[in-house]
Amino acid sequence: MTMTTHSHKPWTDKGGHVTQDTSISVWNVGLNSGEATGKTVFHAHWHLIPRREGDCEEPRGGVRGVIPTQQGY
Repeated sequence: MTMTTHSHKPWTDKGGHVTQDTSISVWNVGLNSGEATGKTVFHAHWHLIPRREGDCEEPRGGVRGVIPTQQGY
């Protein structure tokens, strides 16, 4: 996977998908390591979640925090 250091530049995955969406201001990056963390897919994979200013009322809670119904765990 190729990633850039600036959020407005393209992020490309192995499938060739590219995003140049300039409304994305930052990214949440998540990785679960081990069953106790809730990991259900047992190979290395990352969650890349695009974030935009004001996309939720309270932007806390990491990866689960971007989905309001999943914040309590």
